[in-house]
Amino acid sequence: MASLAGLVTSSLSAQLNFTVDPGAAWNGFVNTFSVADDSFQFGFGYGDFPNAQSTFSGSTLSLGANKGIYDVEAANPVWVNQTTGDPELYIEYAFYQEVVGAAIGTTVNFDFETITQGLPAGYSVVAFAAVLDGFVTWATTQLETAPLVSGVTDSLSLVVASPGTGTPVVQAGFRVTGPIQPSLDEFFNPNPLTLQYATVQTPVPEPSTYAVLLGFAALGLVIYRRRKA
Repeated sequence: MASLAGLVTSSLSAQLNFTVDPGAAWNGFVNTFSVADDSFQFGFGYGDFPNAQSTFSGSTLSLGANKGIYDVEAANPVWVNQTTGDPELYIEYAFYQEVVGAAIGTTVNFDFETITQGLPAGYSVVAFAAVLDGFVTWATTQLETAPLVSGVTDSLSLVVASPGTGTPVVQAGFRVTGPIQPSLDEFFNPNPLTLQYATVQTPVPEPSTYAVLLGFAALGLVIYRRRKA
């Protein structure tokens, strides 16, 4: 369940640094809510949905409005009203990296750059970093979020505190919240959600930042040579 793929850890600074890394292990989890009264219904783990709610193209991650659950559950009255075809539930889909057993006091950083934010009205998408009370209640004991805004580079940070009970589980990633939608059935949805996404990637340092990093590298080389001399 835990994965350190795509993470940089340091025992000296006690940090977990998350980035938008296609090589990391990503998990999916769905929380469902009633359309009628917003009450929580149930949650379940899901690697991804049919029709790809979250996909990588190179180093760019696309987060889409859900287009899979409706098609799979169209005949299920828990999900879809069998008379009107309207959804009975909406979802919060989380796509995230996870570390189990993070030490108390560890600083968690999550860096991301939003390229576009084109999800339709009725949907929200945020980046998040969280600590959960793992293996007991799985309640969220710490949470930081930031909306995705086109063209904006942002980051989240928190310091892991004791969840009270259980094992601290750190998660960092993205949450897309909104109604389930049919992807092909034009009778219920004349505008199927096919091309509307939010896209994010790891921030690329500015050229001036590279110059500073190279300067530090050169300085380190000079110091090393002087010490050998």
